[in-house]
Amino acid sequence: EEYGDYDTGYEETGGAGYEESVIPQEGNKDDPETLISSYYSKTMCKETGLTIWQCHQCDKSSKWKTQIKNHVEAIHLAKVLLFSCSFCSHVNHTSAGLKMHTRRNHTNV
Repeated sequence: EEYGDYDTGYEETGGAGYEESVIPQEGNKDDPETLISSYYSKTMCKETGLTIWQCHQCDKSSKWKTQIKNHVEAIHLAKVLLFSCSFCSHVNHTSAGLKMHTRRNHTNV
């Protein structure tokens, strides 16, 4: 599991110039962001005393909220949520994947 590329450059909500469409396959159909954020929380690291973000489903933690959000989408919710491109028929299992698709394929839109 390597999420290092997701540490910087990503907004917590949809990026400028496009809107992402989230298609919940099951679970909380009204608010996918609430579903995603229910899988992690901010806590304090016992060893260092630093604030970290902790996944509730496994031992994954990070000082970056975006990294844990991407982890939850990719590992724990990959079969629950789909993110649809508003410019074409592309569908991705993570919002980070959709943002990368949009930057690579729709920069002039």
